[in-house]
Amino acid sequence: MSDVTARLEYLRGEIRAERISMSEVIELQSLADQIDPGDVELLQWAGVPECPEDDDVARCTRCGRELDAEGVDEDGATNCQISDPVTGDVDWTTPHTTH
Repeated sequence: MSDVTARLEYLRGEIRAERISMSEVIELQSLADQIDPGDVELLQWAGVPECPEDDDVARCTRCGRELDAEGVDEDGATNCQISDPVTGDVDWTTPHTTH
């Protein structure tokens, strides 16, 4: 089992035990592109949309925003706009990713 897989399983345990911290949720969001596409539980907690509206549209696997061919969203940003639900601070440092 890889380190990432082990960490994802640890986070799953924290979710199921209802004790996952906000920093762990943010960590899970940063690992969204490494979660198995069929793992609905972790993908939901990572904030990945379950069913994109249009399969022909590229979307960021972390924040779900629609991207153009260069990985730029509709606001011209190349990084995710994930906000911390507690503080409202936005993490602008994580680049958009697609599968």
